[in-house]
Amino acid sequence: MENLQHILDRMKDSDGDKRERTSQKKTQLKKINHIDKSLPFSDEEMQKLEYEMLGCDSKYKEPIFKDTKEMQPNVYENKKVSDTPSKETLYLLKEIQKNISNINDKIFINQQLQETKSSNFIESIQPIELVKLMINQVDNKDEAYYQIQTEDDVKLIPLKEYYDISQFINMLEQYQYSFIVDKKLNYENVIFKNYKDKLIIISQNLLANSFKFFEKSTIIDEILIDTQNIISTLPSTRIYLEPLMAIFKEMRIALDSLEYKKQFFFAKLLNDRDLILNAILTINEMLSEYIIDSSRELSQYAEQRIQNHIDNITLTQTTRKAYYKFYKSSRDFFRSNFSKDETLDKLPFFPKQDNGNEEIKNKMNRLYRSNKMNKSHYFIQYTELIEKVRAIRNDLAHGNISKIHNDISKDIDEILIDFQYLAIDKDFLSNI
Repeated sequence: MENLQHILDRMKDSDGDKRERTSQKKTQLKKINHIDKSLPFSDEEMQKLEYEMLGCDSKYKEPIFKDTKEMQPNVYENKKVSDTPSKETLYLLKEIQKNISNINDKIFINQQLQETKSSNFIESIQPIELVKLMINQVDNKDEAYYQIQTEDDVKLIPLKEYYDISQFINMLEQYQYSFIVDKKLNYENVIFKNYKDKLIIISQNLLANSFKFFEKSTIIDEILIDTQNIISTLPSTRIYLEPLMAIFKEMRIALDSLEYKKQFFFAKLLNDRDLILNAILTINEMLSEYIIDSSRELSQYAEQRIQNHIDNITLTQTTRKAYYKFYKSSRDFFRSNFSKDETLDKLPFFPKQDNGNEEIKNKMNRLYRSNKMNKSHYFIQYTELIEKVRAIRNDLAHGNISKIHNDISKDIDEILIDFQYLAIDKDFLSNI
């Protein structure tokens, strides 16, 4: 019995030790669970963490983090359906907005004129290409109208009339930058047709360097009146006609000025539109005109001899050729007498024997000597201009064999700047 009791006591002690060891292990696990951060969160801890981070109970198994400020509890539970449109809705809205914009581009809403409170509106005309497309889409063109929305009502313009206006504006835009008119253009509007015909006449004489035509004709005054009338009756053309009107007004002023200033205006006008051959030919004559006009002021006798020579030219049938010879002889005279190259033979002022040759030569030399200390270098610079222009002119006349267009245009710009400085600003050949 004692042995049995002893065995039971040992088993009890062993069981106690086992329970103690198990208890110790649980205690260690609990301690490890709080110390080792890598172990998973319990469900209870996850719920506490979700509430702490989100401010509410999450409907998801993972926490959702927002970049916004801390949210208040129950926001998720009370949240309504989002008002933000979907991607599909946004795409449809953009397409609708694009279509509306296209429509607005075709039908201009015109603004009321600031200078008046009446219901006059500036009509913005569509480009000719767009008008052609519209016409191609219409079956019955005689009964078709173009619609313009104003502040008060809708204005209807017959499509044929609208096409006429669009063609007219297209012509004005091209003419302003090129002085070229398509002769095949046909207008239903008689006013447009007459205006086109006058532009053609002006272009023909500009491109032929026939500037004398404008002095003998009234066409510049006529087209100025026509321009103002069209602007008054059709305000939409104002933006296209006013630049042309400014050119014609400047031309009118230039025609009343001295010959060399007149030539300077036309040379600049032509060169600005890349008509370089016309420009260099005009400049070539312009250089002579300054010498001739200045020589008139040397003495009464010199003025008389020059005028007699010009009067004889106007009585001949070969006027252009005679003028050319006179211009050339005046340039050659100046260059041979005042160039740095002293080996040049001294040439006369007039192309033939004339009593005025010696008079002009002596007076010009006296002017040069009297300005020895302040203007003499201008004489040399002017001879260099003559040589430079002659080289460019000969190059272009023989097929432009040495320079490209941009280089020539740049040279012409520099020549015009130099001429303005010497002849217009300084007027170095004046007696004063």
